[in-house]
Amino acid sequence: MRCALASRGSHLARPAPGVGAVTDVSGHQSPPPSFVLHRTVRVMTFNVLARIWEPDHLPDKGASFAKRFPTICGQIDTASPDVAFLQEVEPSTAYRARFGAQYHILFASKAMASRAAKASMTTTTVSSSGGDAASESAKCASEMTEQLLGQTDDGEDGAALLLRKSSMELVEAHIVTCFDPFMNQHDTRLLPSARVARQFALLALCRHIPTGEYCFVAGMHMKANGYNAPTDTEQSEDWRRVGHARQILERFQAIRGGRMHIPFIFGGDFNAQPQSTTVDYLVRNRAVIESYATAGGVTAPPGPSSSRLKQGPRDHGDGSDEDSQLLSRTIHHQTWLNFESAMAMARPTRDDPEFTLLVSQYNAGGWSATLDYILLEKGRFIVTSAWDVPPRALCGADAIPYSGSDHLPLVVDVAFLH
Repeated sequence: MRCALASRGSHLARPAPGVGAVTDVSGHQSPPPSFVLHRTVRVMTFNVLARIWEPDHLPDKGASFAKRFPTICGQIDTASPDVAFLQEVEPSTAYRARFGAQYHILFASKAMASRAAKASMTTTTVSSSGGDAASESAKCASEMTEQLLGQTDDGEDGAALLLRKSSMELVEAHIVTCFDPFMNQHDTRLLPSARVARQFALLALCRHIPTGEYCFVAGMHMKANGYNAPTDTEQSEDWRRVGHARQILERFQAIRGGRMHIPFIFGGDFNAQPQSTTVDYLVRNRAVIESYATAGGVTAPPGPSSSRLKQGPRDHGDGSDEDSQLLSRTIHHQTWLNFESAMAMARPTRDDPEFTLLVSQYNAGGWSATLDYILLEKGRFIVTSAWDVPPRALCGADAIPYSGSDHLPLVVDVAFLH
């Protein structure tokens, strides 16, 4: 079986462009055909597994990039996306050489993003009001676009945004950086600190050539490790991801500025399960953040989150207890960006896939999780078809024989709504 996507019998076929009315594959009532543009955009997200992580993530540590790369390319070729969000792209030169003729490729590594933030090379809003400010901002956007189109870094994994040249005109591109959040005893709002985060999003404004419609597309690989966290738990990582996501969404909104009529697509590996605080924040615009307030300051608590405020001793793991107060605060992002999961829209159960990552050997045991998403701005798109992930019985304990990575790609076709 060369390619999981090609052989997956239950995936929904892509409708022929311009033929008939587009229907919502979930079976829910769709808008009248007059409100739907019949030409669709195929969107893919795929964590392709960087070479540097092969020893930790591959079964028996036996698969090399040279062996995996043809399978990865087969997945992308078979899907033939108009827009592809790729994570852990390393070596980037291999992807540029393989796909550069077909796609505009925007790339940045984590090191590049950090340098950009430290050099104050963050994005600026392209003003619609005209004048010198708009001209200067457009110049900055043009320079950033050229930089992202030409960058390579084969020493560290990064992210790439692929735009098919025949269907997606690249108008402008941005690298959106952020800072690590912090909490203190008097403020749990996850405000940005002075420490630059090795987190970023690639954002592009595109024109869909078949329809003439414009859209923003953005890809991101969110934080997986909770460095400086009290414990290496999902909870200690989650509040950092929410802090990063809050800044990223606010900058998305600033870049869009007065262009509210242009919709957003946001995808990537968010390193968070569907019921996590991170996905709550992105999809439901609410995140319950907890922190322990003690005489020594505030830290993120281990364990599941709740909405309670409670007082009691905390075990610090060193045999001592300290009176502490568990603070709870609900965080909302103050933007007009409200998203929904494209895969959940497409599936009859209205939920995300059971897994998007499968690896049998990771640390002491295996790992199966749903970490990858394609998010659509609410009310701006419908999903016309989706390629579901293969059943677990077909994949077994590892995704790599089918995808060339420890992740499986997600692919959806979406149509613009007026």
